[in-house]
Amino acid sequence: MFHASVIKALVARVQSRDFSYPLNALNALSNLIVMRNAGLNTVTGSELDALLGCELEKVFPLPAIQIVVDGIENTVAINGHQFHTPDEDAAKLTWRPHPAWGIVVKDEAGVYQLIASADPYRIPRGELSIPFDYAEYEESLGAIKQDNMLMSRGQVIWEIRNWSDVSKILNSCEYFEMGIQRRHRQFGEETPTLLGNENDLKTTFVDADLLEERGLEIGPYGNSVLELVDRLIKVEGETVKVDIDEEQMAIVAKIHKELGIDAIVEQLKQVPAKKRTRKEVRGIMAAFLAQDK
Repeated sequence: MFHASVIKALVARVQSRDFSYPLNALNALSNLIVMRNAGLNTVTGSELDALLGCELEKVFPLPAIQIVVDGIENTVAINGHQFHTPDEDAAKLTWRPHPAWGIVVKDEAGVYQLIASADPYRIPRGELSIPFDYAEYEESLGAIKQDNMLMSRGQVIWEIRNWSDVSKILNSCEYFEMGIQRRHRQFGEETPTLLGNENDLKTTFVDADLLEERGLEIGPYGNSVLELVDRLIKVEGETVKVDIDEEQMAIVAKIHKELGIDAIVEQLKQVPAKKRTRKEVRGIMAAFLAQDK
């Protein structure tokens, strides 16, 4: 359906640095769709923030589903199914799906191509896309499809179906859509976001410009909090702690002064480097110390 040049442009767009935020929001939405299908009703702080902080519907085609994200009550509702943020103890006992989603588009030969995935290793390095058996997932037992969204086998497949979808991704073109209703936290009410588990750390990304300003190395898809924490642990592990004995330092300084080390060094500087043998150094030191006798 779509020429190779269009698919290449789509790949470049979804893999660009500034598209990491929409992908983070898409990851959160995909997780909640899987959990909704499983009858579960919890949302993590990072998923809530991802959907609050990015207007996903303006840069990515979404199906006609009603989504309400409430940053004050810390809840998300999808077609009336409400998710709440559990307390810390309950969160430890709550099952969370492993991020599983993909974005597909049909090429000129009618073959579905996977152009992005929650699994960064699913598409081999250097490849723009890989063939994807959409029919197999669509015909799988328990598959649910609505518009361009297919939920099957515990993962969500997002299809770029037409030129309107392409335009939305490439040009952030706003056309009719259900959209996402949001209620943001009011100033002064905001509380720190708790990243309560490893999945929160994996799926929460730090602004690339912020990292660049601080001279930090930036990954191809930005840097997750987990990557930065691991890097910090490594740096701390390599840091050598030095205990300074202040009394010893004072004694060394006094000896340094009494022996006139600075004067000896200045005298040695006048000797050619090749002649600064052990014998020569000892001779200069002996001569210098003899002057004080």
